[in-house]
Amino acid sequence: MSYQTGTATGPADLMSKLNTFLTGTPGWTADLYSAGNNRAIYSKAGVSTYIMLWWDSTNLAIGMIETPASPIDVAHTSHGGNEFTSSTITSVRYVNAITGPYPSYHFFEDDNYIHIVIEKSSGVYRHVGFGQLNKLGSWTGGTYCWGHYWDQG
Repeated sequence: MSYQTGTATGPADLMSKLNTFLTGTPGWTADLYSAGNNRAIYSKAGVSTYIMLWWDSTNLAIGMIETPASPIDVAHTSHGGNEFTSSTITSVRYVNAITGPYPSYHFFEDDNYIHIVIEKSSGVYRHVGFGQLNKLGSWTGGTYCWGHYWDQG
């Protein structure tokens, strides 16, 4: 299991650190990482879908791309690549109200998953993650993503 903790100034800094972490020891591939356009697509052998992340100054979104011919094309054509609007992107989850700076973040990874804990302010946490379930038998699916959305209304 790989683990990393630290501080980050906001969503862009956190995503830069996540990109470095994922493409290191855990062995995820950054099929697209565009800090200037606030999006990233990751894949890993054994995980049946691509994972797409999008962020702005206050939010983080995560979705699964159901193995299109080119996940990069999906990222570029979905509202300029900055939103999850394509029919091939499923299970979109959001983590909101995370402007930063963050007193701490924690990345947990083991073979087929990554779980992220963001301390958005002292003692207040947001959670997001994605991965592939360990299957018993052979069946289609098992990829998941989740996010902690806080209704402020």
